[in-house]
Amino acid sequence: MELDQIKRLNFLLEIYIDVNVDKDFSVLSKNADSFFILNMAGELTYVNDVCETLLGCTASELLQMRLSNIFLSSGLNETQTFFFEKGREKLTNFDSRISMSPGTIMDVNVTAFPILFNEEVVGSYVVLEDISLIKKERQMLSEKHNKAYF
Repeated sequence: MELDQIKRLNFLLEIYIDVNVDKDFSVLSKNADSFFILNMAGELTYVNDVCETLLGCTASELLQMRLSNIFLSSGLNETQTFFFEKGREKLTNFDSRISMSPGTIMDVNVTAFPILFNEEVVGSYVVLEDISLIKKERQMLSEKHNKAYF
């Protein structure tokens, strides 16, 4: 993507965020979901308070990051700007892993969908849910089930 095109899309995304953040009717309203907004270059452009808490970083720290600073590289595409084998143009939901500090990995469920402005994809809305406890419980049940058969 050309630099001018990226700048134009980023500008449109900024307008979208300014107009929609904190509106009760908007998907960007303050709520219980942990989410961030990602531009087409894989940079975080907005982070809500719940996401700050989940990831253990301030919004200003997170806004300096790219997807590759948060998600394990195996889950990202070759440009490290979006998720491996996921389309920016449609709703996707999948499990992934994030690493915010050395040695700390969190299992998350990711729901991502495009942000359209004037019928053009300008970014993505990404919701994160910590599923570490669920994964751990499933593993314990699986191990218990396997022991019952041996």
